Amino acid sequence: MPGTCGVWKTTDVTDADLGLVVGGYNADGAQKVETSRQPNNLWTVTATFPPCGSDADTTLVRTMALSDTTTHLAVAQSSIGMDCAADCTSRAAAIAASNAKVVGRYYRWPTSKYKSLTHAEAAALSKAGLSILSLWEWASDAIENFSFNDGVDQGTSAVNQALKAHQPPGTPIYFAVDFDASSSDVSGRIADYFKGVQHAIDSLKAGYVVGVYGSGRTCAWLLAHGGASRTWLADARKWAGYDTFTEWHVRQGHNDLNIAGLKPGAKGDYDSDEVKANAGFFSGVV
Repeated sequence: MPGTCGVWKTTDVTDADLGLVVGGYNADGAQKVETSRQPNNLWTVTATFPPCGSDADTTLVRTMALSDTTTHLAVAQSSIGMDCAADCTSRAAAIAASNAKVVGRYYRWPTSKYKSLTHAEAAALSKAGLSILSLWEWASDAIENFSFNDGVDQGTSAVNQALKAHQPPGTPIYFAVDFDASSSDVSGRIADYFKGVQHAIDSLKAGYVVGVYGSGRTCAWLLAHGGASRTWLADARKWAGYDTFTEWHVRQGHNDLNIAGLKPGAKGDYDSDEVKANAGFFSGVV
């Protein structure tokens, strides 16, 4: 951002959308990037920009996957999370007591038997000290349910529900592809679906980020081709790409938690997750 005055700071140095200025300049044109470790194992990065009107070139790094401390950058430790199909309003305290930090909750088609994330639930989770990740899932287990028009319709519904839940802009909604999609599935109908989702988000000017939940192959292709910028690797270890896809932001199936009143696992009430710092969770909903 040449010509910008002032100092830029972040504690989320792994956020690929914000980027990190690693070639900053001070008023004299000298490079100046300062870092300091914080107690929560994140880094504060201070980059001084050139004076307004300068043409000095700065480098925006789009992907941060650095953990070597010699680079003066570090990825924050992952958090333990869980995702649940049921309303967690009354379970917020029990979830927090289990040492989970992040709760994944769903937006769904209005006719679903499951309750979608609401403002009241998001506020209850926030009050309990929990952060939230949002997912969209509706008839996501068969290729015939994926098309551009499906993406537009479902993206529109997801955005409207996210706005009502007070999900802040700039955070992702993860859209589920809940089957072992073939390469042609992913590059064809699924790619079209995610184009439809993006079209809906852009049309509504909501500012949400597109994420994907699915197999390693699905996540890898959409990430590489711009269909999604956040990835949630499903705990389906026989699906294509599970063992080789390492660029996930959330990985399902971390460790089962002891949450009072809830049973873990695919046939239970929730799945556990490992959640990276740049997964896009939000909190502070009141």
